[in-house]
Amino acid sequence: MVILPTSGRLLQFNTSMPERLKVLVVTYGTPYPPNSGVSIRDFNLLRRISRSVIVYLCVLATESSIPDLSELRTFCAQVIVVPATSRTLAQVFTNSIRCWIAGYQLASHQFFYPELAQAIRSIISEEGIDILQIEHSFLVAYRMTIPTSSRCRTVLSLHNVGSHQYLRIAKTQSALWARISYWLKSFLIRRMEAANAAEFDHCVVVSTEEARLLEAGVPGAKFSVVENGVDCADIRPLAQPAIGNDLLFIGVIGYPPNADAVLYFCKSILPLIRSAIPDARLIVVGH
Repeated sequence: MVILPTSGRLLQFNTSMPERLKVLVVTYGTPYPPNSGVSIRDFNLLRRISRSVIVYLCVLATESSIPDLSELRTFCAQVIVVPATSRTLAQVFTNSIRCWIAGYQLASHQFFYPELAQAIRSIISEEGIDILQIEHSFLVAYRMTIPTSSRCRTVLSLHNVGSHQYLRIAKTQSALWARISYWLKSFLIRRMEAANAAEFDHCVVVSTEEARLLEAGVPGAKFSVVENGVDCADIRPLAQPAIGNDLLFIGVIGYPPNADAVLYFCKSILPLIRSAIPDARLIVVGH
């Protein structure tokens, strides 16, 4: 476990404003460096909300080596990182039983680590956390770490509506077994997402379409849409190039929807562009 306390300057600033809400964010994969869709969203939202609330961060790290997270210290009161290490069969069985007793789907057990659960519980109790925000539906089991004496409210932030995501991925698969696998995942996760959303005080999605999909399955649930954006202060359009007709696609090509988008563009759209601009060229950049 890696614990990165805040700098003295920020700690003094936080303690001088006791009226500020304290928010504990739990996420999967370190939000720094922001070099993928998930980490870019996590990093920027954490940085933005830290302007008005005190942010604590717990991370279930997937990286083989933990990157330098000192940048997060500039706006997070505390950062705790627990590596997602391999576990024994006994540990897997214990986690499965724990999730099942708590009423969470067994799909959550593989992401449940007692070390992270204990860290979350300690922060909520010791710091008086007002809001526990959990990123991704597969981390919902950490909601049961809230002490019974706490009045902490809960927010579930969904980067994707998994049932819809898997259904769309299924349509891009050429192999029948792959399509069936994604269809099955979509069917199983639909009920899980509805049940999860109903347990939280509020949910956050990235588009109005995803909010509509979830509301259909969870009548009365409260949703907010926080779309993905661009930091226009740091990222500005380049000057119009004097020559060339290049197009640029940047994305994780190992992610099936991105790969499908590139293939579709090359087959169906690029020929139309080249009929008017013969020297048009597509440059695809992945990791």
